[in-house]
Amino acid sequence: MTLPPTRAASATPPWGEELPLVGRRGERDALRLLLDDAMDGRGHTLLMTGESGIGKSRMLAELVREAGARQMLVASGRAYSVEAAVPYGAVADALTAPLRALESGTLAVLARGTEDDVRTVVPGLGGATTNARQASAIDTDGKTRLFWNVAQFLTRLAARQPMLLLLDNAHGSDPSSLELLHFLARQIHHARVLVVLAYVEDGAEINPALRAVERSLLASREATSRVIEPLTAHDLGELLQRVFALRNDEARPHADALFAHTRGNPFFVEQTLKSLITDGRIHHGDTGWIVEDANPSTLPATVREAVRARLEPLGADARRVMEIASITQHRASLDLLDRVAALPPDDFVNAIEELCHRRVLVELRTDASVHYEFTHPILKSTVHGDLSAARERALHAAVAAALEAMHGESSVGHATEIAQHLLRGNVLGGDARALPYLAAAGRDALARRADQEAARWLSEALSIAERTHDVAQCAGLLEELGTARQRLGDSEGAINSWLRALALADAANDQGARARLFFLLGQESARAGNARQALLWLEQAEAVAATVNRPDLVVRVRLSRAKTLQALGQHDAATASVGDTLPLAESLGDAPLLARVHQTALQLYAWTGPASTARTHGAEALRLAEASGDGEVAWVTHWSLAMLEGFTGRADGVARHLREASRLADELSSPLLQAMT
Repeated sequence: MTLPPTRAASATPPWGEELPLVGRRGERDALRLLLDDAMDGRGHTLLMTGESGIGKSRMLAELVREAGARQMLVASGRAYSVEAAVPYGAVADALTAPLRALESGTLAVLARGTEDDVRTVVPGLGGATTNARQASAIDTDGKTRLFWNVAQFLTRLAARQPMLLLLDNAHGSDPSSLELLHFLARQIHHARVLVVLAYVEDGAEINPALRAVERSLLASREATSRVIEPLTAHDLGELLQRVFALRNDEARPHADALFAHTRGNPFFVEQTLKSLITDGRIHHGDTGWIVEDANPSTLPATVREAVRARLEPLGADARRVMEIASITQHRASLDLLDRVAALPPDDFVNAIEELCHRRVLVELRTDASVHYEFTHPILKSTVHGDLSAARERALHAAVAAALEAMHGESSVGHATEIAQHLLRGNVLGGDARALPYLAAAGRDALARRADQEAARWLSEALSIAERTHDVAQCAGLLEELGTARQRLGDSEGAINSWLRALALADAANDQGARARLFFLLGQESARAGNARQALLWLEQAEAVAATVNRPDLVVRVRLSRAKTLQALGQHDAATASVGDTLPLAESLGDAPLLARVHQTALQLYAWTGPASTARTHGAEALRLAEASGDGEVAWVTHWSLAMLEGFTGRADGVARHLREASRLADELSSPLLQAMT
């Protein structure tokens, strides 16, 4: 029989959008059991790994279908490395759609006053974030509280409807999403939740944050791992029988040849079969499909080569649109692709339709927008990986400009996305427009407790401010970078950042900044165990705060000084510091601040007595805290009074104050305060 010419137009592959699922019955049964467990309130976390193209996404799709058949709530997302600096980007991608679909008022009912925390992680829900608590909080457990409240919200949501939360391509995830998922995995043992993280494990260095999560969860048995293995030659024989209606004896030799070439990688198998059809070695005859020759020795030898062969027929316009999509967020909007491609309208429409027809992109429509994403992560990574450095830089720069034009005056609200493209587009140097986006992205991440991302963006902004000699920006960025580093546990890095900021404040004679930085340095030195150095910094902070008429800061400095003196065993000096502070705090008329003075005095006298003095300060701290609505000071006061009653043998007092402390800890939704109570 004469074969059709090579690369000639041929019949459409008979399997439609995707090959039939064959083999892996053990894996599929195991996933069904995990879904059953979640339905019954035995929550679990599964780490699904395997090489690129091995079929993880297909297994997840099957899992989604199974979950849907059980009427579970499915929250499905995907991460990409180009978005790895977007705080909570991967988790938000999974949760935005299902949470938006909740009935009006359900979010508030389930969040129980913590809607701000849910919106911090999933900003796509809309609604204002007040951050009222953040402004008044002692803030001992900001990130833990955020994670706890989100985890509790999801647990309550799953109590109404069992939930499947899955994240594909987790190796490209942002650090804050991985931190949150790690926390969630430890909270769902008795919840109706199944968490699945799927990621590539192909010998290359994996995302360090993901590796840390993997090691922690497996070591503590909070999760299990399942490696997706390649298809066997037997599986490929079954596939050929089903797709091309071959007999077993006909399929076996072709399956052996196909397995030898692809080693059972499903994505490679699909691309190879498409190439064989295009080359005419598998074609449609009068009686059905005819497999003339499935020996793929002349076909692409790797997955990426197969992808390149698949993309080769694309026209120049379609290729341009595809390349733009490869460097944007994984769902590129129609408007963005149109602006950056800059093609005549008909040519742009034809390019989009060609990409969708060839199953390179898939169109996603909502009431408000139209977006496109690649049908498989390997397509995107291959296209992106084949861009020259110059081409990639130019595309990122063009996308940044298009986003600015699209968002106009609200561009700073999209600072993180624009900043990424400005960085990768090398639109830095003397380009002053990059700096506000990078700084805004860092500050947004800092406010959302995404500290690793905050440190990255603030460092990038600082490098530009230094190159452009923007001293005012440098000072502010150094102070904020110090905060990010302090939260990450890098005490030395925080102190160095604040010392550099202090040098700039000295040079500018900015006394307000000097007072604030001396205070930060004193607090961090005390936390780091260097109490004597802390006292030196705090002494300078008090002196400067007094000269710039900041009595409120003087009060805070003195309270910190008293606690540091107490840590050194200098109780008399500590109580004297608080005693000197009390008249000043009373003169300010600041109830929350005065409450903290009395609360600090309570804590000092609780250890050494007299107990009556401690109780007097405690009663006044409670009165002021309750009047001003400062729940955290009220909690600390009840906790300290419970300790005092224990020291003095008053069991009924211990029980009374612990009940109030427990109530306040629940109201504040603070896991740390709950645990301490």
